[in-house]
Amino acid sequence: RPGDTIILDGGSTVEYVARAIPPDLDITVLCYSLNLLNILCRNPNYKKIVSGGHYNDDSLMFESAHGVELIRSMRASKAFMGATGVNINLGLTCKNLAEVQTKKAVIASSDTRILVVDSTKFGQVHIAHFADLDDFDIIITDTGIPEEYARRIEEKQVLLHVV
Repeated sequence: RPGDTIILDGGSTVEYVARAIPPDLDITVLCYSLNLLNILCRNPNYKKIVSGGHYNDDSLMFESAHGVELIRSMRASKAFMGATGVNINLGLTCKNLAEVQTKKAVIASSDTRILVVDSTKFGQVHIAHFADLDDFDIIITDTGIPEEYARRIEEKQVLLHVV
């Protein structure tokens, strides 16, 4: 919405969110991922904030204690986040331990937390746990989501959008 401050997590799925933001929308966007920054920089209308730090070639993320503190000091109306693993019992995971503090700071600093993952991530578990399903308000995924996951997400009273 106009006037929103949003946070865009790293990852290939969140790229689709960045590409779908209307070009004339008056928003402030915080990001910490090179692939998303490249998309956002094409639009001079967005106010952009980048948390810097060490650049990780594997995740395309900038990582630093200062970046985490910047995120913690901000408040966002919405955060769009990705995960490489979504498991009913073990929660949301990613492949890089260095991402955990950044992702936790985003969750703590955002009013509405939106998980954007493709259905292949359900049932997966990776090394770095950063959240549980009920830490999110909305989950957006595709039609391949296993029925058991759709049912459990709705039981947790998390809004599920299958697109």
